[in-house]
Amino acid sequence: MFLHIHTEDIKKYYKRLFGILSAVLSYFLFALSNILTKFVSNMTMGEVMCVRQFVIFIIAIVYFSITKEIFEIYKTSRLSTHFWRGFYGYANSYLTLVAMLFLPVAESSSLSYTHGIFMVFLTPLFLKDKVSAMLALYVLIGFVGVIFIANPSNGAFNIKGCFWGLLAGLLMAFSVLYVKLLSSTESIKTTLFYFAIITFLLSLIPLLFETSGSWSSSDIWYSIWVGLAGAAGQVFLTISIFCVSPTTTAVISYSSMIWTTVLGYLIWNEIPGINFYIGSALIIYAGIASTIHKLKSSRIRV
Repeated sequence: MFLHIHTEDIKKYYKRLFGILSAVLSYFLFALSNILTKFVSNMTMGEVMCVRQFVIFIIAIVYFSITKEIFEIYKTSRLSTHFWRGFYGYANSYLTLVAMLFLPVAESSSLSYTHGIFMVFLTPLFLKDKVSAMLALYVLIGFVGVIFIANPSNGAFNIKGCFWGLLAGLLMAFSVLYVKLLSSTESIKTTLFYFAIITFLLSLIPLLFETSGSWSSSDIWYSIWVGLAGAAGQVFLTISIFCVSPTTTAVISYSSMIWTTVLGYLIWNEIPGINFYIGSALIIYAGIASTIHKLKSSRIRV
């Protein structure tokens, strides 16, 4: 009996560790996707999002067709839940791009990742997973780190940019929580399959109202890479949410700010200031502390 429990504890421990590592990788890929978006110059936001979601859609269809799982994974009794997950996920990505029209990448990204703050208050309403006071504190510490890194340019406060960025963060919180709701009955593959289909269909709607009609070959290629990075990010994010609590992934999401800043330096030679190091220290502390906190909840007896 003891050996059985011991083995189950080990499995739970490594499941959470795998979920944490998947979350770190997913937010690096999301940061890369946001950076690549800045290289698209002649396409509207709706067109960029459509190409991105089309790439994700094609990858999902081709993969599940090759593995011959496409006739199994479509079976679900929770279509409405899949729809809302896709809606909130797509709306979050779209509004993040809108915020980037008014704010630099770092600032708009920091606001979109406020979903961790929202989830501290939404998780008890949606899930039975309770948020401890310590974990809530780590979320707040991580967000303080984000503020240090974002450091609004010239002290300016752009109301429109902040509004759209915060709204994107709220919608991201709903998207993550809906994934967690789906994890109780749906497989990771079914969740990803419906996300790819629903978000692609939603991405067609803006094309009815905004088209540029002047795509360059570089725009198309960059949009495809945006889609590939976004697709991989969605896969690892979904895996992480299936493995650990939404609040844990929220804390880790702040690492995206570090990735964004580092990539900005490598691509545009933007040298980080002192705020970057202070913010990074706070983010890293929040991430490590929350990870240890969650792993301790499934102690391994030796």
